[in-house]
Amino acid sequence: MGKMRREDLLYGKSLFYIFWKSGSGVFLAVTIVFAALCLFLAVSGYDASEVLAFVCLFFCIAFLLSYVPPLICLSRVFEQERVTGVRWRARTDFDKPKEEREWYLALEGGKFWLYQRSYITKIIRTATERETAGMGSSTTYLLIFESKKGKQQIIKFYSKSAEQDFRKWYQKRP
Repeated sequence: MGKMRREDLLYGKSLFYIFWKSGSGVFLAVTIVFAALCLFLAVSGYDASEVLAFVCLFFCIAFLLSYVPPLICLSRVFEQERVTGVRWRARTDFDKPKEEREWYLALEGGKFWLYQRSYITKIIRTATERETAGMGSSTTYLLIFESKKGKQQIIKFYSKSAEQDFRKWYQKRP
């Protein structure tokens, strides 16, 4: 049996678990940075109560930085459920290959993408966007589709293979 991808393992989980898991990596990284900063403050001679206040503040900031993007993704899922009438918890296609499932699930950049096949009426196009930061640059792929509500929406992928993976899933319509 082949190696299971993270998304395949998550497909059987609840929305809350996917939400929590998608922000946990960013939360851990931000918490480590803030912990190092708090340690520096403690060693620098700040009073223990001041350091404790900074720890609480940094913890709240880390939580917000980590879980606001997944919260936005979660709200999109609730919108799709409302529009299509198909609930995430009602899925029964666990044993099917990823391309044949009714829901597309991917984790990328501290967010998760979860789309119900019937919510998308057509893929319009993919545009590329070049982002330059410091000495490097990266290309993002903006997949533009029309939703069941008749509105154009954009999914931002950070790799060409992720965008192609989504297209492959969408084109496997039953």
